[in-house]
Amino acid sequence: MDSVSVSYHSSVLYQSDIALLLDARAWLNDACLTFWSEYLTHGASCAPPLVACVHPSAVALALWEDDEADRFQALRPLALHTVGCVLLPLCHGGDRATPQSGGHWSLLAFHRRELRAAHYDSGGGGALSREVARAAWARLWPLVHGGCGDAPPPPPIVDGSCPQQTDGFSCGVIVAALSERLARRAADGLPPHDDSVLTRLTQRDVESYRREMSEVAQRLAGGAAPLTGQL
Repeated sequence: MDSVSVSYHSSVLYQSDIALLLDARAWLNDACLTFWSEYLTHGASCAPPLVACVHPSAVALALWEDDEADRFQALRPLALHTVGCVLLPLCHGGDRATPQSGGHWSLLAFHRRELRAAHYDSGGGGALSREVARAAWARLWPLVHGGCGDAPPPPPIVDGSCPQQTDGFSCGVIVAALSERLARRAADGLPPHDDSVLTRLTQRDVESYRREMSEVAQRLAGGAAPLTGQL
């Protein structure tokens, strides 16, 4: 039986999810990225009101829920209009009938002070990736802007400078690593567009970051205190 290994704030990791973190060649699912969003918020000093690390499920709801009233009722409690930096993990290639059916992760980041929306894609930024980013942004912008449906047109999305994966399965780890780097810069009051900070992420760094993620999960699974230093 696939039992619960970690219950951390609003996230749950099963044994199979821990196995994905431990497998150097595994694609990370939404449970892994939800866990990391919670860790960045509660365990790594990247908490609101500075940064909102949005769960993948909330982004998926924005994409798949066509009823605007239901969408706003579900997502308004996130209070995205109150934070300075909003991080949105995007999963491409799935369908609403099959959970965890996507095949590629990218990251959409909004920085309120600069009114900058940037899309970070380790897969080269193809047409589908850009389409998903634009669709998510169009539906989430009213909530990000003022928490209601009456909003001006959203800031255009620019392509963020992003390290490119070389193995076909590290996109989720790269999204997790970029989320932390962007969140820490926002928390420190630094501009988001110093691309050298983001592109200095080698394949070896990605592999190391996956190990760090798995170590955090295993420590929490064992009842030890979470890590609080920069990864």
